[in-house]
Amino acid sequence: MEQTAIYVISTVAAVALASFSSLNNRMREAIKPTLGIILLAALLAPLPDIIAAIGDMEVNLPSDELSQSVTEDAAEDAFCRGICSAIAEKFDLDADSLTVECIGFSFSEMRAELIRVELSGRAVLADRIGIEGYIEKAGLGNCEVVILIE
Repeated sequence: MEQTAIYVISTVAAVALASFSSLNNRMREAIKPTLGIILLAALLAPLPDIIAAIGDMEVNLPSDELSQSVTEDAAEDAFCRGICSAIAEKFDLDADSLTVECIGFSFSEMRAELIRVELSGRAVLADRIGIEGYIEKAGLGNCEVVILIE
């Protein structure tokens, strides 16, 4: 690569020197196109090395399946967290005492076949049937509330 840089610089210097040393306009007009081609060739000379260097680089882009899977996992996680915070707000519960699990989550429909809500701590005293009705009425999926006694 260093040799190529020296080659390009020396060629450009020679072209510039030749164009400035021409004495009359006729000679200058005759030399300009030739010097332009030489200059263009000098500038394009390192191009194969650059292309080869780029060709040797490895680019690891995620596949469509992987990115779709990651998107669906993130959507499912956000869906569960949203349900958890909605239940906590609606029933005046601490979100830390709730666990929401979505089974059979459908990304396209933004609903799950079964939403399992686990209540622990003080949340075990919450209205279990009210929570189930709230989730099912919202059209998010069938709901099952489980009480965990620790």
